[in-house]
Amino acid sequence: AAALARGRPLCYPSLAKKGETFGLAVLEAMNCGCVPLVSSLPCFEDFIQDGVNGSRAEIDSLDGVGKFANALCTLLTCASLEEKSQQAIQTAKKYEIGMVAEKFLEDFNKILSS
Repeated sequence: AAALARGRPLCYPSLAKKGETFGLAVLEAMNCGCVPLVSSLPCFEDFIQDGVNGSRAEIDSLDGVGKFANALCTLLTCASLEEKSQQAIQTAKKYEIGMVAEKFLEDFNKILSS
């Protein structure tokens, strides 16, 4: 956690369209203040808002490496990196165990009520 807290940003260029189910490692890094740069896989859509708390890059084409490198340069030179870091932390808090457990219980109650 200490090493992650010193790092900005976190690069996670996954190509595993069927292997990534949620992106827990990215969320854990966000909890430490890292601003993620990830590939534009559907698993990241739920919690990474491009330009707000992280960035996504389309990397599954021939020029994918170039797109990812450009996105990294943009992220490293943006004036609002610290603001994005704070947004990443706030996003990660929504996925803490207590919050997730409450959401599961709400869903279970809805299912049982219907």
